[in-house]
Amino acid sequence: MRGTTNRRILTIVVGILAVAIVAFLAVGLILPNSWPGQVLRGSAIQAGGAEPTYASATVNGNTSDWDLANDFYADMYRAGNPNKPVEAKLYLRYDCPSSTMYVLVLSAGDWPILVQSSSEAWIKIDSSHINFAQMAWVDQGYDGDSSHARGYEAAFSLGQGDFTIQSHVNAFDSGESQTADSTPLGMTVICGGSTAVTISDFSAAWTAGEGTKEGVAAEGSNAVTVHWETASEIDNLGFNVYRSESEKGPWDKLNADLIPSQVPPGSPVGASYDFVDSKVEAGMTYFYMLEDIDLNGTATQHGPVQPK
Repeated sequence: MRGTTNRRILTIVVGILAVAIVAFLAVGLILPNSWPGQVLRGSAIQAGGAEPTYASATVNGNTSDWDLANDFYADMYRAGNPNKPVEAKLYLRYDCPSSTMYVLVLSAGDWPILVQSSSEAWIKIDSSHINFAQMAWVDQGYDGDSSHARGYEAAFSLGQGDFTIQSHVNAFDSGESQTADSTPLGMTVICGGSTAVTISDFSAAWTAGEGTKEGVAAEGSNAVTVHWETASEIDNLGFNVYRSESEKGPWDKLNADLIPSQVPPGSPVGASYDFVDSKVEAGMTYFYMLEDIDLNGTATQHGPVQPK
């Protein structure tokens, strides 16, 4: 009898475990992005590559131009542990025309961010620590202590693509310095969305010199002609041409003024365009990106391409 009872107990335990495993797998199938370790962005599950808000900001220590609801990207936990208190919050914006990422980090409570630990206020993209092109403290000395601030703003150049981002800062909470880290987060930066223009051809070519290889200028090359053709231009205002030495940017706008559309607004037909970049150096590698601007100011990027 004892052996029969033990077998029954074992059967019940195995059955319970089987039901639990099936339930866990079912949750994974229904909510494939909700496995442990996934990161929440606002109230939505980040499925391996949330996008920042697409807008610019002014790095001056004044946060009035930020939308703290829509620009929120991630919580920053004590010692980077999601099971510990949230010490700070990370906000992101990306400006497509200038390929600039804007960062705002604010304290998540009444405690300050430590200004004296400015070397500890950093962003890491993939495995590289970023050097900020601009940085400003938010409300430095607001509590009478110049080593305290409510947070900081910063900006740096970043091309489009898929990245891993991590943010770090030091906070003064509970009477002592605390590190605040976001867990490494997937981030996708992609610009576009306008249907103003249909591009049928986009290319670039060296206008002098021979023997170019994989976009590298040969001796004697002195200019690059960027060429594009449109199949249609619906409410298109004009174009900008950008150049970079890297496929991921940063990008420099080459035309001082918008290159105007050659067809009237609403045109179902397109046109042909050429832009000559005469400020090139032999032996350098260049990439070109085209941007169309519609009548509402919406920008859409095309490319990049290398000159051949």
